[in-house]
Amino acid sequence: EFGELLLSKDRGASWEMLPVPSLESPINAILLSPENKSQPELLMLNADGIYFSRNLGHAWENRHQNVDLRLGISAIAAPLGLAEHAPLFLGLGDGSILRIH
Repeated sequence: EFGELLLSKDRGASWEMLPVPSLESPINAILLSPENKSQPELLMLNADGIYFSRNLGHAWENRHQNVDLRLGISAIAAPLGLAEHAPLFLGLGDGSILRIH
């Protein structure tokens, strides 16, 4: 479904719908941080922003509001994890890469 994010804690036997920010566009990417296994952090990318959740998707914040979304972000990577000041690499529509914190 458009603008929905589902979570399974039992390898897909059942699914729970998570609240997501009001989205005007589909979700393009989701990153899961392996650092805190008891309370995983998520990063979600879509054309409306880069959203971060510290509680497995039950609440979200638009962490990088200063990023110009008109650049056409098509991919995201977090090689050092999702800590607040860890770098994120954004793949842009023109083939370039933008590093943000």
